[in-house]
Amino acid sequence: MKKSADKLAIAYVITLSLIPVLTLANLAFQNHVLDAIPYNASTLVTLRGFFLSNLPTIIYILALYILGILNIWKSFSSYEEGDSTVLLNRMLIHKYGLVVFFLFSFITLFILYFFAGTVLTFMTGGLIIPVMLLIMSVMVFFTVIAFWLLILPGSFYALQVILMTYKTGKISLGTAILHGILQFFFLTDVLSAMYLAAVKWGRAKKSSIIVGIVYIVCAIGIIVLIATTIQDFHYFP
Repeated sequence: MKKSADKLAIAYVITLSLIPVLTLANLAFQNHVLDAIPYNASTLVTLRGFFLSNLPTIIYILALYILGILNIWKSFSSYEEGDSTVLLNRMLIHKYGLVVFFLFSFITLFILYFFAGTVLTFMTGGLIIPVMLLIMSVMVFFTVIAFWLLILPGSFYALQVILMTYKTGKISLGTAILHGILQFFFLTDVLSAMYLAAVKWGRAKKSSIIVGIVYIVCAIGIIVLIATTIQDFHYFP
């Protein structure tokens, strides 16, 4: 039980972290399959080609969400084991293991959205800004929802840690509720897990310091990036 749950947590983190690499490989595969479709192909052949070109993506998404559901289920059985060390470790595998992935994804998507918006604004002389803002808002909304779903498995482990921490008298009911809310927001979920592990349970102090430093450096970098972006927009007519 213990080893299988640990493997599930590690498998989820590794599978999710491989997205940047797998995306490049998948694009090459899609181009290869789509290029093989003849120009005069029938509708059935064309649809089959599109399906085959997206088959790896479909399999990957299904595998990822199956792993996520299994991790959520294991979080409940992990709590029933009553071993705080094991439960904390599984929570931190999720929270700390995905810090680099989420920071990389946020910065990459921000740059892509900004680049696309800048190019469209420049090409149209600013005429497309209202439409662009609407499209970008929809894209950002669905991106946030998708990424929010990805943090749920780790957040369920954190909820079990919060419950155990409360029942052992280490935090009050109000503090437990606050940490439960923090677990469903980006960035604050990791800070909450860090506080619970390092301060309330005295575990993973070294890794918490490392993650804290990464957070501070990235926070400064993001602020500088946003400030530079806003400043650059002032140059457009």
